[in-house]
Order: sequence, then structure tokens, then C-alpha cells
Amino acid sequence: MARRATLGTVETTGKRFRARYERYGQRHTPGHTFSTEGAAWAWLRSEQTLIDRDEWTPPANRRAEAQAAQAAEELTLDTFARTWMDNRTTPRGSPLATKTRYEYERYLTGRLQTLAERPLTTLSRADVDAWWLTNSEVPTLRHHIYAFLASVMADAHDRELIPENPCRVQHAGSRTAKRSRHAQNELIAELSPVDVATLAEAMPERHQALVLLLAFSGLRPGEALALTRKDLRQGVSRDNVPRWTVRVTKALSKGGVGPTKTPESIRTVPLPPHLAVPLEQHLNLWAAKGEDGPLFPSRLNARTPASLGQVTGSSGTSKGTGLTGFNAARDAIARPELRLYDLRRWARHTWRQAGCSEYECERLLGHKLGAVTGAYFTLDLNTLWPHMDRISAQAGWTEEHRPETAGTAATGTLAQVLASLDDASLVRTLETLDPAQVHELIPQLPPARVATVVALLTSQGSNRSHT
Repeated sequence: MARRATLGTVETTGKRFRARYERYGQRHTPGHTFSTEGAAWAWLRSEQTLIDRDEWTPPANRRAEAQAAQAAEELTLDTFARTWMDNRTTPRGSPLATKTRYEYERYLTGRLQTLAERPLTTLSRADVDAWWLTNSEVPTLRHHIYAFLASVMADAHDRELIPENPCRVQHAGSRTAKRSRHAQNELIAELSPVDVATLAEAMPERHQALVLLLAFSGLRPGEALALTRKDLRQGVSRDNVPRWTVRVTKALSKGGVGPTKTPESIRTVPLPPHLAVPLEQHLNLWAAKGEDGPLFPSRLNARTPASLGQVTGSSGTSKGTGLTGFNAARDAIARPELRLYDLRRWARHTWRQAGCSEYECERLLGHKLGAVTGAYFTLDLNTLWPHMDRISAQAGWTEEHRPETAGTAATGTLAQVLASLDDASLVRTLETLDPAQVHELIPQLPPARVATVVALLTSQGSNRSHT
């Protein structure tokens, strides 16, 4: 029987043995040496077997595949997700916003921690389903975290690191809103300028102007908190009506001030003239000094903006704490369901009532318009001033009622609103206020109106005594 020549050669190197062979003009080795000559020859025979079976691939390729498989088996969800965040870009090609990355990292170290510590290849559909059920008490947060996890795992599957995406919870993309659209619309429609003024007055003094600005400018809370003195531009019309605008170029995010939510969010918004008095007083009393000084500085550091938490205040859920900030102020108008972001919705509602078009409202809010509309629609601030004047008129502001100074930002605005009401409405409104507010507001009304109010109150008191 003919004896076939053995593939390759074995050489000694010190006390060890090295195997190698030539194929297709290239030299191939196992990537290591052997402790015995027999082991080296055995490797060469195994390579010959692969050739005979037509299963051969270069040994270097097989080693790389094995290393990749080993790395994949050891790659945890946490490690891969952080790499995914490093390389993730928005549809416009920009990296993840600082706030977004912060939230994703919080997911990994929070409710996803038990899954994040495990290798990707070990995560199954059953694991994800169990996680979904375990976090049912926080449906909104669970929805956000699941969307993040599904995106990460889809990328891992696309890169062939896992055989399939384990995120397949049925109806996970749908949510039940805590507040129906009808309830939201009803809340916004019923909110009046008097309510907004009362809401602002119930806030801590340093944040009264902020509430008014949010309600009449439509800015996102993060955009308003990122404003500096130079973003607020003061002007007057030919007939001496205040013409103030606010320039939005940045927004508050985790870790400081960053870019706006979208490029369309960079905009200039005109302000109704009745905001000039409370804003001017805020500039004198509370805004940080210098053009770059925060318009709404933090209580802790005047050179940094106030946080959203400082504005909203305590929810009163912690033992021994009561409601503070916006959470307390909304109770002053009996609207405990009101959210700070609702003031943005109310601004849009007010603009539409004053005559602004849908396109103008969308541009003022910083929303992206349709491709055709966005390409051809131009927002001219000069055409919006009559609408702003009507908004101020709805809030009780007129040339005659415009005060030279105001006791407080919110009180001055509330007095203007009350002055615009008819006598019966004025009496009904005053009856809803506490005595301290009435005592402060009455001196700001014209003497003739005070006399009329006193007469009506006396008459009503007499009628009640007869009944």
C-alpha cells in the first residue's frame, strides 16, 4: 500500500516543536508551538483531514472566528449598550444628546441592572418577558426602558452577535395615557388668564415671572431655564407699546446647558406686551448679573440655571414634607392635575384664540413643519404683534391699565386682569381669593371700581341675610 506524504514540516525551537505547511502560496501555522513532536504532527494530520474533506479554511481565520465567538460569549449587555451609545447617532447624524445618554445610563444601572450584568448571548425572550412583568408598577418608565433595550438588542442581532432579538413582548409599544386627550383639552380650554396670573402669584417670587413666560411664550421648561439676559430682547413700538422678544438657542439638559431638542427649536418668539412689567422687575430682582447671567438662576449658585426640580418643588410624597413650588401653586387654582408642560399647550391655545395660524403656532413652538410648508413658509414677527396685543388684552392689559411700576410681577398682572372684568365678574373673582390677596389688590383698582365693588358686596350681604 502506498504511503502518502505527511502535510508540512515540524521543526524544533528550543524544547518545543513548531508545525507549518504551505497552501495556495501562503504559509499556515497553528499560532502556537507544541510541547511534543507527536502533537505537532497530529495537528498537521488534522489539517490534511480538513483538506481531504473539502472543509479547510485558513487556520488564522478559524482562530479569529473562535476568538470572536469567545468575546461574544463574554460580552455583557452593559458593555455592548455603552458601545452602542458611543456610536449611536440621531437621524440628522448628530451624537446622542447629553440628557438622552444620561437617561440610558440610568436605565442600565437601575431597572435593567440584572440583565445588564449578563452576557448578551444568554439573554432569552423569557428573560425579557419576566423583566417586563416585574416592572409593571412603572408603565411609562417601563415603556421607555423597553424601547431602549429593544434598539440595543436589534443592533446586536444585526451584527450577528446574537441569533435573534429577545425583545418580543406583545403590545409593548402601546401605552395607556394617565390623562385622556379629552381631559387634557378640557383642562387647557378652561384655564383662564386669571388662573395663570393666580398660579404665578402662588409661586415663590423668584419663579413667578417664569410661569408667566412659559404660559405666554410656549417655551419648553428646559428652554426657558437655559435663557440668559441677552436672550431677552427689549424694544418698543412707535406708539410706545412694549415689543419684547425671547431668542431660543439652547436648552437645559442633564449635566448643564446644551443644544435645543431639534434644529427647528432655534427660534425667536414675540412676547405679549403685558409681560414687560413682570419681566423687567424680574431682571432687577432675580436674574444673574451680566449678559450671560442666567435669567432664572439656581438658588445654590447664581451663575448656573435653576433646575426643573427647583421649579416644580416637592410632591409631598416624602414623609414630613409638604407641597412646594409649582406642585403647591397649582393647588391655588384647584388644578392639581396641571403640569408645568401644560403651560406650553395653553400658549398655543391662546395664540389660536388671538388669530395666529396653525403654521405660525407650530413655528413659534419650534416644531418641524412639513417638507413643502417648511420650505416656503416664512415667519414674520411684525405680523404677529397684533396677535400679541390681543393676547394681552385678553389678560386684562390696556394702555390705560398699564402700570408704571408693579408691586410684584404676578400681582401686577392679576390686578390688570381684574380691572378688565365687569363688576359682577370682579366681585365673584374677589370672593374666591384669600383676604391677604384682596387687601393687596384693592388699592390697585380705580377708586370708582372699588366703590362699585363695595356696594355690590354690601347688597349681596343684605340679600343673604334676608334669605
